[in-house]
Parts: sequence; C-alpha cells; structure tokens
Amino acid sequence: MNIAINLTNFISGLNKDHIHEQFERLAAGRPADQFVFIIANNQKFESTGVTNITYVKSRLNSTASLLWKPWYSYRLPALAKKHKASVLVNTDGVCSLRTKIPQCLFITDISFIRPELNLQKKYYRYLKKNTPDFLAKAATIIVSTHALQNEISAYYNISKGKIIIVPISINPYYAPLHWEEKESLKENFSEGKEYFLFNGTTNKNGNLINLLKAFSLFKKRQKSNMQLLITTSNTSGKNDLIESLKTYKYRDEVKLLFCPSDMEVAKITASAYAFVYPVLIENFPLVPLQVIHCETPAILSDTCTLREIAGDAAVYINPEDVPGLAEKMMLLFKNETQRAELINKASSLAKQYQQNNPVDLLWQAITNS
Repeated sequence: MNIAINLTNFISGLNKDHIHEQFERLAAGRPADQFVFIIANNQKFESTGVTNITYVKSRLNSTASLLWKPWYSYRLPALAKKHKASVLVNTDGVCSLRTKIPQCLFITDISFIRPELNLQKKYYRYLKKNTPDFLAKAATIIVSTHALQNEISAYYNISKGKIIIVPISINPYYAPLHWEEKESLKENFSEGKEYFLFNGTTNKNGNLINLLKAFSLFKKRQKSNMQLLITTSNTSGKNDLIESLKTYKYRDEVKLLFCPSDMEVAKITASAYAFVYPVLIENFPLVPLQVIHCETPAILSDTCTLREIAGDAAVYINPEDVPGLAEKMMLLFKNETQRAELINKASSLAKQYQQNNPVDLLWQAITNS
C-alpha cells in the first residue's frame, strides 16, 4: 500500500517534529508498505534508515496565503497521484478539495475558533473560512482526545463516527531521572536551584504574563530561591514576554531557553520541582503527557482536554486567576506530601499510557479512510 503524508505544515507548524516522528515509527513497523513524505523545501529531517520512506519536496517556498489554495488544489494531488498513493494524510488541518484520493485529516488545533487569542490574521481567516469544507471532504478525521472529538462534532455538526481518536505517543526518553542527574542538570540550567517549569508557546495562548504575575506573588510570600524556567520552540525574536521581562522585578530568576533539543526538554522536565501550564486552550496535549511520563508534579489549566489526560495526577487552576495560580504554586512548595502523591499518581498513569500502542491505532485510522 502506498501512503502519502503531507508534512509541509504551511498553515501550522505546531508539533511538526513529533508528528514526523510518529509517522517514521509507523513506516518502520510496516516495511511492506511504501510511504511518501511530502515536505516543504526548507524542511530538513535527519535520515533514520527507514528504507520505505521517500521524501518529496513541495516546490512551494512562500508562506503567502494566496498560494495555499492552488498548492492544495493542484500541486498536492499531483504529487500524491504521481506516487500512486492509496491514501493522502494531511497533518496540518488542511486537505485538498479537488482530489479523489481518500484523505485522512489530522486536527491538532482549533484555536482559530477563538478570535480573542489574536492569532495571525491570514491563518485565522483561512482556517475559519475553509475548515468546514476540509472536514466534509476528509474521509477520516484524526484527533488525540475525546474532548477535541466532542468539540469538533458539536461546533461543526459532524458525526463522532467520522472522528477517530488516536492517542499521542510519547518518546521513551521522557522518563524520570535519578537524583544525581537532576542535580547535574540544575547546575547547568538553574544555577543549582529548584525551579518551576513552563514549556510551550510564548504567544497569548501561553498566558505567560499571568504566570509571571503569579511567580511574583509566590516570590513575595515565600522568600525562596526558587526559579522559573521557560522553554519554548519559538525563536528569540521580539515578543510580549521578552519585553515584559526587561522591567520584571524577578527577571534574574527567570531563565529563557529557546529551541532546546527534545532530549534537553526531556531532562529539564524530569528535573523540575513542578510544571506550570496556565494555557488558555489546549487541543493537542503533548507537553502535559510528557510531564506525566517524567513523573513531574503539574499545575494545569482546568480544561476538558487536560482533565481527560491528567486526571488526578495534577492540580488545576483557572488560567485567568493569578492569585489562584500563585496559591497552587505555594501549595506544592510547602506541602511535600501532596507533591509526593502527585508524583505517585503520575507514575501510575504513565504506566497505563505505556500499555497503549498508538501506532497501531494510527494505521487503522488511515486504512479505514
């Protein structure tokens, strides 16, 4: 069977590396099938030795929205047809409206239905206008949680039977570390001090201004040397977070790490005193799942998605309630018993997730398209 995977991510680059790894594992486990990975001209992936993967360049360099429609309408179907694809899988929430090849559509984010998040207008307008047609055209829609399945079904009036849940697979190096490894990492990244960790985007959805305010309240009341470490795949260009830190009272105790390697993120996550995630919306909870596998105590926004994947292995906050977030940070700092309970619950939950095989479920969803 020939499977074409559209990994160009012109519309959304969120989680692109993880999704690429997921399909690599799928291809490696099915050597009798052929996989065509369609990528943008500027994308580079290191060879992993999987011989049944062929990489094909898209011949589209521009991110101009005027070029998206002709590329998805003509160039993408032509590439899939040329390589005799039986199924075309789209990983960025967009599919071709002109091909007869059955399409499987990944949906990892529908934050564009929330205009208050101030997304870039060209992405917001394109997705807001065309997503109903994309969902109607797709033979199968893949999401990672029941919460997102329910939201898409209700918002777009689509049968849940068309929306398949494939849990997120987590790289095995997201795991607990020994005490000596944690101490060594803290020497490198947090001056040897304990730290709260945020890992995610620095845009409005990340809600980092409220996190900084909560960290200020924590520092004023606890008088501790606890630090705040922020890791992000965003570039270090100008944004509201960097501007805010210039005048932030505790800026010397906030560490920013831009574009760390996945291995670094795994170790930083496993070494954190606690993970803090006050996001406004979460549709693809990769990072919180990584935290659970590292057995790190977590403070999460109280959303349906995060409740679904973390259960009682986390404490929850209203992301708009700065004093409430500060209280939860102080609670974990002062109450070692509750912190230990969260670690034990995360350990049990991680073992449950490890019993699943998302790659098999992914293959079933694709072949049912």
